[in-house]
Amino acid sequence: MFIDNQIIEDLEDGRFASKPAEQWFDALRPKYQFSQYIPPQIAAYFKHLMDEDVDFKMKSTTERKKFYIEYLKKYAGLHFLASGTNRMCFTSEWDPNVIVKLAYNSGRKNAENEIFIQDKLKPHVSKTFDMTPDGIFSLHERVIEIGSKEDLLPFAEQHFMIMMDFYERGFIIEDVGTKTFRNLGVRPEPGL
Repeated sequence: MFIDNQIIEDLEDGRFASKPAEQWFDALRPKYQFSQYIPPQIAAYFKHLMDEDVDFKMKSTTERKKFYIEYLKKYAGLHFLASGTNRMCFTSEWDPNVIVKLAYNSGRKNAENEIFIQDKLKPHVSKTFDMTPDGIFSLHERVIEIGSKEDLLPFAEQHFMIMMDFYERGFIIEDVGTKTFRNLGVRPEPGL
């Protein structure tokens, strides 16, 4: 959610983002093809587990999450980063610029929704590169997480301006609560 002075001026002038920032966002690409992060065999196996394996579905959420973490580390080189209500995030040991999200419960539609909305909110959202057809796995741009309210303070004004611009465009962010700041991040590239 970090933006430079030019983008702030654009927001104040009623323009959502500067053209260079939008072009930069559009040019973002992962290092490898999606299938190299999540091989088709792993995607098919997880679809089977989640949709068809009755014994697996009967396990507790904690047991399933532990399995996901261990399996993806061992077979895909992915390391657990964080977990939310509907998805888990993993970092890649061979590409520090992406995260892989694993959807469970009702989280399967999230990546599809993010792909749809990112063109309307760019460059102020992390980019979603790709997803499996069933929505179980998705590949995203990695940003530096804002891990505490104190970390948010230097960006609070920019964040407020962006949220107000979203609102004026007819979008409402409905993920609110005491830890909403954990959904925010800062790009390592200067000015974005």
